Amino acid sequence: MEFGKLPKVSFFRMLFRITGSGKIMDQRLRPRYMAITTLSVLALLFFASSISVDVGSYSFAASSSKQQPVSLSIQNGFIANAGPQEWTMSGGILGMAYDTATPVLSTATWTAVNYSMSANVNGLSASGTFKLHLHGTTADGSKISVRVHTIIDGAMPAVCFPSYSVTGTCAPGDTSEIPAYFVASGYLTVRTGSTISPEYPVSLVIEDAALNPFGGPIMISSTDGSLLVVATYSHARTAWQDVQTAGMLTGTLGSTGVSGGFTQTIHTEEDYVAGTAQDSGTIFLVGMTPSSLNSQGQFHGTSTIPTNGTIDCSPPGLPGTCTETGYSSTGTFSSSDPKGSSLQGTYNVQWPAPSISFGGTITGTFG
Repeated sequence: MEFGKLPKVSFFRMLFRITGSGKIMDQRLRPRYMAITTLSVLALLFFASSISVDVGSYSFAASSSKQQPVSLSIQNGFIANAGPQEWTMSGGILGMAYDTATPVLSTATWTAVNYSMSANVNGLSASGTFKLHLHGTTADGSKISVRVHTIIDGAMPAVCFPSYSVTGTCAPGDTSEIPAYFVASGYLTVRTGSTISPEYPVSLVIEDAALNPFGGPIMISSTDGSLLVVATYSHARTAWQDVQTAGMLTGTLGSTGVSGGFTQTIHTEEDYVAGTAQDSGTIFLVGMTPSSLNSQGQFHGTSTIPTNGTIDCSPPGLPGTCTETGYSSTGTFSSSDPKGSSLQGTYNVQWPAPSISFGGTITGTFG
């Protein structure tokens, strides 16, 4: 099932409806914002790929003279549950910003930003903190700054599981999600010279780095459209725990036809600045014909975000804030059955953009 242009466009339209800022971004910001060229990934593609990183392609090394050649194809790979997630992000270099809440803010020139986020996603719930410090000068040359302190109390899902809903709302029966934006509420204060304002309530939506890896610019916006910040990040990571994936297998064992399926539990440490991840977990070959291939084992590997085949998914007026990419993973694998037969070797998994399904091949030996 694809998560491509239509779901992504509907996401940004939904965000614009929430913020009421679509018109402002399109007419006012377009001439003020220089595009920042980035390689990025659609939350889902990237996540799905990173999450299901190790289900693809295995080549098994012979350990005895009785081993037989194995050639398998992975089909219809999918995510059953996205598992608990820990997100951290901080930065960055300011691309553009505006704040129209008061006359003094609307005429300020913003020159720098610092922000940090720490969030946890469990099932369909998100929690954490987000802080932002915006620096600039007023029209008369005075220093001005805006400080934002918020609590993350939700997320706008990019995709929900197991329904694979990409509408921004999870379906009844869904048990997990991958976020596109975190939702936060709290307060902001404004400092001009030595004068500090009272605390003003604010609600924010924060784009996560998975929509724009390699340190690309992400969007931070108030829900009323009065505040908008576009900035890069210098740190962004996600720790994925107990992600569950599954798929079908077909191929041959020697000259005998093979069919069946697999399930996985995956742990991934993802670095969006480098565009890499460290992967590990367990895999089960189940319902196999012949049944001698039913087995369980471990895998370890690394993943990368390829730089080719990207698709721009940026909203109007905010170029360079979203690009879809694929995902690639390699590593080592070994499994065994109760009778002592084993599979050992390496794997290679590919997720072409823009998709949240995966496939691959298995080649090697069994015995």
